[in-house]
Amino acid sequence: MIGYQTEILTFAVTWAPYDGGDEHVLPTFGISLDEYYRRVLHLLDTPAARSVDPSTILRIRHRCMQRLATTTRKVPQSR
Repeated sequence: MIGYQTEILTFAVTWAPYDGGDEHVLPTFGISLDEYYRRVLHLLDTPAARSVDPSTILRIRHRCMQRLATTTRKVPQSR
């Protein structure tokens, strides 16, 4: 796993107990929240995530899926 991916996974694990950190994603990684959550979901299925506590993985996975579902449901209103 490259350093950037390790940083994203470490960031997700660090913020997992607080259900937060969204405001730091763009300045830290330069990516949108949707992209961040997609990448985190992918990283949870890699060997690097094996060192993370299973309950933390579940918490992170749930948050990612919840956030992605929320942004998917937002439909711009036309004028």
